[in-house]
Amino acid sequence: MKGMKKTLGVLACICCTSLLWLTACGGKTDANGLQTGESPAGISAGMNIDAGGGQGEKAGGAEEGYIFKDSDATRLTEENIRNLDYRLLYLARNEIFARHGYIFKDEGLQKYFGAKSWYAKNAAFNNEISDIEKDNVDLIEKYEAARKNPEKSQGLPLGKSARFDLDGDGKPEEIQFSLAERSKFTLTINGTAVHGSGTNVEEGFSIVDLDIMDGVKEIAVQEYGPSEDYRTTFYAYKSGKIIEMGRVQGLCGTYSRLPGDGKVMAQTRFQVLQTWFYDDEYRINEQHVLEHVTKPLYLSISKEQYVTVKKALTLYTAPGSQDVAVRVVPGDKLLLVGSDDKEWCYATVSNGVKGWFSVQGFEQIRELGVPADEVFDGLYFAD
Repeated sequence: MKGMKKTLGVLACICCTSLLWLTACGGKTDANGLQTGESPAGISAGMNIDAGGGQGEKAGGAEEGYIFKDSDATRLTEENIRNLDYRLLYLARNEIFARHGYIFKDEGLQKYFGAKSWYAKNAAFNNEISDIEKDNVDLIEKYEAARKNPEKSQGLPLGKSARFDLDGDGKPEEIQFSLAERSKFTLTINGTAVHGSGTNVEEGFSIVDLDIMDGVKEIAVQEYGPSEDYRTTFYAYKSGKIIEMGRVQGLCGTYSRLPGDGKVMAQTRFQVLQTWFYDDEYRINEQHVLEHVTKPLYLSISKEQYVTVKKALTLYTAPGSQDVAVRVVPGDKLLLVGSDDKEWCYATVSNGVKGWFSVQGFEQIRELGVPADEVFDGLYFAD
């Protein structure tokens, strides 16, 4: 089971992005196999991209926004791409055609590449690319398919080293990752090292792009925990220093958890009532550190879960309110909707009435002064 978790995690990382010989992200291809469908998250027609300069200038202009500036003339190797997440692979493959002036049918891709100073539309381009470029497309496709569909992957592991431009200055960083006993790791970038620890840490790292407009690429290190208590730690490299951006819950190296607009969508376990989870949001601040976005209500992402009431309980109209929404009695069914993850839980009665009840500590129902499993039948508690 641990081996399976490791394989799925490795291939789910991106860390967490198609034009020829592949249909990507559920999109469709045209007669030449070029991508025409939905772009990965973070590459949308509505992106605010300055067509006068855009990402290349924001990244310092040295590489003008290329993922691989020489993929038209140099054969890429597995060492070049094995640590890239799905979105970066997606862009790297499309970049090969964009360099020739391909006019994308996908509005998101057209806007993304149209912002590059090096991109120029070429209606005469007939999709003919060199043998080197074809080989690069094939190689990228192989990894791209695995990162997108880890359950159908070919067992492509992440690397422990890479040369990749993380800070957008046009010079590739030398990145090294070492791991001892699946718990203590060292990340070294251009000779500068940071140390971290976790439980069942992934044996490689992912290069991800949390904000596709800021010119900075990040590194994600994932861990599986003692009992599927997943965590992801993010790092950035700026001005010669490694920034520990923060650690969040969930395997967040996959592109579906990284919208590409400066957010990280974690999968956090509630700290009240039972074992259940919610989508949690973090954003990059001015110091390039992840800040938690607090909300008054977090909605459960678990499968709809109904519990049966065993003791009469009051549901209130709002947290802290004394206004009664409904009084539930033994035998009533409640759908557990979510919580503020502090004290109050939100539920819906079978007749559609909604209300809140209070929890003290992890699972004691405040109104009754008894554990939650004495009040509800059907709660879930993980080992």
